[in-house]
Amino acid sequence: GTATNNNTNTNTASRWMERARLTDSRKSLSCAKFAPRHLRLQLATGSADGFVRIYEAVDVMNLNFWSLKSHPINVDSNSNNSSENASDLGVTCLDWCGGRFEPPTLVVGDSSGNVNVYRYFDKSEDWGLLLKLDGHMDPRRGVLDVAWSPDVGRSFHLVASCGRDGVLRVHRLKKSADGRGSLELESSQELDSGADTWRCAWNVTGTVLASSGDGGVVKLWKSNFKGIWSCVSDISGNNPNVVGPSSASSGGMQMAP
Repeated sequence: GTATNNNTNTNTASRWMERARLTDSRKSLSCAKFAPRHLRLQLATGSADGFVRIYEAVDVMNLNFWSLKSHPINVDSNSNNSSENASDLGVTCLDWCGGRFEPPTLVVGDSSGNVNVYRYFDKSEDWGLLLKLDGHMDPRRGVLDVAWSPDVGRSFHLVASCGRDGVLRVHRLKKSADGRGSLELESSQELDSGADTWRCAWNVTGTVLASSGDGGVVKLWKSNFKGIWSCVSDISGNNPNVVGPSSASSGGMQMAP
């Protein structure tokens, strides 16, 4: 609900006020992301109960009412784990594909290390599993973050993921040759971040990947003309340290003092 204080002259238009509560999750929520603007006002939420739910505003001028877009995505049903471990799954992170010419598509990470791509199919009017990417399984399972690179007219997509196994990965997806516009995994490169990586994010053109984690260091990654990713800069506090060309080309990195 909303509340205003009539005893003050504060301009309520400048306040954030609660407009709606989405209470379908049976366990705690771990992530929420708004869809790209061309998909209208949709919100994807991930929960520890193992479901991704997609909501859509019934009326964009009245944000009090939201409806479930379709059946929730059951991450448990697409797990690589045995049935006795499936109940331990939970959604930890998600991100939308921003491509204007792609159907609604999500990448989802879970607490058991799986990284899966889901797509909305008009024919069934429901979400389904499209692709399984290389996950984060050993020695400590669990995905901490995923990030879909911005769409800038390339013939492929880039998806970054990081997990409790201390690995940062860049997945390159291309359109399959089946003529139906589906995606397939072209390559997956493992980047040596030197420490556990907790967050990853792309710049606006999808050419630079930033990662952060243990040790208080932010690393910037770029690919060469062969598509090989390497660290080009690391930043620790107020002491940025740019890696030289020779180190960057060999995939090496230098830690700031």
